[in-house]
Amino acid sequence: MRVTDSMLSQLTRSGLAAARERAASAREVASTGMRVDKPSDDPTSAALGRRKQNELDRIEAMLRTANVGAFALVGGDDTFAQMSELAARAKELAVEAANGTLSASDRAGIASEIASLRESMLSLANTRVDGKYVLGGLREDAPPFDAAGAFTGDRNARQVEVAPGVRVSTSVPAGEVLAPVGGLDVLASLDRLGAAMLANDVPGIQTGIAEIGVAEDQILSGRVQVGTSTQRLEQAQSLATRLRDSTREVRANAVEADAFDALTELTRSQTVLDQALTIAAKLPLPGLAQRG
Repeated sequence: MRVTDSMLSQLTRSGLAAARERAASAREVASTGMRVDKPSDDPTSAALGRRKQNELDRIEAMLRTANVGAFALVGGDDTFAQMSELAARAKELAVEAANGTLSASDRAGIASEIASLRESMLSLANTRVDGKYVLGGLREDAPPFDAAGAFTGDRNARQVEVAPGVRVSTSVPAGEVLAPVGGLDVLASLDRLGAAMLANDVPGIQTGIAEIGVAEDQILSGRVQVGTSTQRLEQAQSLATRLRDSTREVRANAVEADAFDALTELTRSQTVLDQALTIAAKLPLPGLAQRG
């Protein structure tokens, strides 16, 4: 079959158009870093990339929430540390007040400091950060203890999902530390201790010393729970970080271009286009040799 000028013209035009399309595609991939930018590029890879991006977004959101939870745990530990200091000071004062050489006036003076410690303990229990009661359990909009020191809050610890299917407590409710079910009501105990000092009641003061020891144990238990939750949170964060990185890698392999491969293809496609244009320029085919 004889190749006519018309057939040659058509072949040249088709080859040049294909070379231009390939070069344009290579430039797009090299500039964006995306091998699959739309479903028509590669339906299977596009679907996988979209699914992994959704998973990645979810994990990133979990990690942000975990960071907030970590901040809350640090705040809880600091609060319980201050409570522990208050309890230690209260025991120190109670031991001093139990000394038989003190007068009723001396004990009344110590009682005023006990009252101050009790108010500080109440204030710590009702600590707020960014307008939220951090030790209020699931109720962040109301103080766990009322002005009289009675527990009115929630006993449930807040939890966050740090990694898919992994939930961690990010708070220890104040009620479980200062007024646990079946345990010592610490604020009420401080009230009784102060009242015993005002009444010059040495046996009552001695009872108060024992109760403050129980209060110290309860506060320490709260700190231990915070420490355990912090450790679990860190472990879950590590798991989520590894999962995020592996998910990111799968997505990248599905839709992103390898930098070296993209540059190689760009160079190769440009070379092919230049050759096609050179050939077209040598043929008597108007318009084919125009570069655009």
